[in-house]
Amino acid sequence: ANDEFLVQRGYKPELRLYAHGMGYDLVERPCFLDDETMTIQASSNMVVHPGAVTDTVWTTVCDNYIVGPDGPGDCIHKTPKEIIVVS
Repeated sequence: ANDEFLVQRGYKPELRLYAHGMGYDLVERPCFLDDETMTIQASSNMVVHPGAVTDTVWTTVCDNYIVGPDGPGDCIHKTPKEIIVVS
C-alpha cells in the first residue's frame, strides 16, 4: 500500500525497510516485511520512516509510537508535522 501511494504520486517505490521495532539496537524486529514472523506486542516502540524519492529529491519523516493494548498510541515526539526545508 505504501509503494502504491508513492508511485501514484510520482515517487519511486520504497527500496528499504520503512518501519520496524526500535530498541537498544537501531533496527529491531518486528520489521514491516512480507516474511516477518514476529508479531507486534503491546509496549513495543515502533518507528515508521517512509521516504519520498525522485531522481532529484530525497526526503523522509521519522516517527516513533509506543504500541498500546489496542494498537499504536500517539507519536512519542512532538516535532510539528510539517515540511521543514533545510537549505
